[in-house]
Amino acid sequence: MNLLFIFLFTFFSHIHFLLTITHHSHHRNYHLSINENSPPKLLLQLPLLSSDYQLIDSNRYINYFQIQNKNQLHLIETIDRELFCRIKKFCSCYKQCDIQLRLHNQAYRSDIILVNLTIIDLNDNPHRFPKTIHSIKIAEDIAIGHCYRLPSVIDEDLDQQFDYQLQGNGSNQFLIEQLQSNEICLKIQEQLDHEQCNKYELLLIAQDRDRRHAQAQMLIHI
Repeated sequence: MNLLFIFLFTFFSHIHFLLTITHHSHHRNYHLSINENSPPKLLLQLPLLSSDYQLIDSNRYINYFQIQNKNQLHLIETIDRELFCRIKKFCSCYKQCDIQLRLHNQAYRSDIILVNLTIIDLNDNPHRFPKTIHSIKIAEDIAIGHCYRLPSVIDEDLDQQFDYQLQGNGSNQFLIEQLQSNEICLKIQEQLDHEQCNKYELLLIAQDRDRRHAQAQMLIHI
């Protein structure tokens, strides 16, 4: 009986040891999303253990994230997505901005906690044309339907769509046509006549989804 008890005790102790090692040698993953420019706040509360959590390899993020009250991951500084991707190179400017934080508890250093954080882009940067005045020369006998490529607006925010229009006397002679990748062209709508009008002074306007406008002057010489 004593031998059986010793055997069972040894067996289950060994199993418990293996389970403990297994539990503390894997990665735990958390996925969070926050808007850029969010104010400092609590992001994640981890299970409270006997010792504190620590950020691993956190030098590049040290000004933005911090462990407080032993088990709380806090955002301590607002994040500008464009600053993160363009200046600091923490993520991409051309797709979703994702960063990864690595944490562990001091008592279980092999138990790595991965916090995958998506910085959601906001429409917080004004769009603009490369030049405020754009001049173009067009032959009066150019065919109706011909297109001239124009510079489109520049916007540092992600996946912006714009509506373009021309305003001014004679704007009905032309049409702004949107091509792929937000490129635009000036399309001839009606036959031009140098003797009737040798220059058009128009306003090219681009409006984003929040109805904010950028504009440039269009000088069309016939």
